[in-house]
Amino acid sequence: MTFKGSHLSVETRKKMSKSHRGKCLSKETRAKISKIRKGHLTSIETREKISKANTGKVSPRKGKTYEEIYGKERAKEEKKKREGCFGNEKNKGKIYEEIYGNEKALEMRIKRGRSFKGKIHTEEAKQKIGDGNRGRKKGKTFEEMYGITKAKEIKEKISKSEKGVSYDERYGAKKAEELRKSRGEYCRGKTYEEIFGKEKAISLKQNLIRAGTGRIKTEEEIRKWIKSNSIKPNKVENQLNSILQIILPNEYRLNVRADIMVLGGKIPDFVNVNGKKKVIELYGDYWHKDDDPQDRIDYFKQFGYDCLVIWESEIKKGQIAVNKILEFHNLPFQSCNIQFTFD
Repeated sequence: MTFKGSHLSVETRKKMSKSHRGKCLSKETRAKISKIRKGHLTSIETREKISKANTGKVSPRKGKTYEEIYGKERAKEEKKKREGCFGNEKNKGKIYEEIYGNEKALEMRIKRGRSFKGKIHTEEAKQKIGDGNRGRKKGKTFEEMYGITKAKEIKEKISKSEKGVSYDERYGAKKAEELRKSRGEYCRGKTYEEIFGKEKAISLKQNLIRAGTGRIKTEEEIRKWIKSNSIKPNKVENQLNSILQIILPNEYRLNVRADIMVLGGKIPDFVNVNGKKKVIELYGDYWHKDDDPQDRIDYFKQFGYDCLVIWESEIKKGQIAVNKILEFHNLPFQSCNIQFTFD
């Protein structure tokens, strides 16, 4: 008996559905149905009809295990089938297009997108998803997880989305501060190889060498770097700014974010805003311990600017920094009772 090419009436279909309800098909029958339907794609119209008919209905299988739905023997078969579709080595690392073809893949992506549209996961659901995925991707590269082609696409998308966007813009001020602290703690005292692995470390070092060898960075490159790193004045820079506003009010402005100028590919810490070609650089005792201040003075000199370098330790003593600034401006020394507390 065959129904090929014939159309059953609605009444006949209802009778057949009623007579088969609750019955389990034999292995042979299921195999025959599977063979007949192999390669057959249900039209979008039919899918929409099925979806519409099932909208608002609660599936009788919801919350039940495979064993409760199919029985022990059948459950094993269904699980194997599922593993064959989603977990086998053949499809591992492949994208939808590679498994199903472009047309079917597009339908699946649209359907998946619609099913999640407007939905917000509860905190409990997020926790479950996080616990379920935890450790699965740890230590694996994008190539191992998604395959070479897909990995390349993902990396390009991440690169474009993160380019020129600061932590604060991406995560908000509070989360950004936490991430910076955790990143600092993780990277502190480690080599590039320990943080990124040997291959990535080599490429990063080569990029740094290329960027720094005899080339002055453009103003655009510097401003992008400032934006992406959320640069802001530190405690000592704010203290020097206070000293400058006391002894030379409105003469200098902080420039750590390059708000005023970029000079020869470098960002002077303080810039004179009253028409004098003078800049002030603040050197940290730790970060600049191997630097010669004269190098910075000579560098800015070629652009026609006089530069004064003040050390962090001189700020701590207060009066020494004051005297250096006054001497830089050919002004008589004056006593200032300026004291700062340092942690």
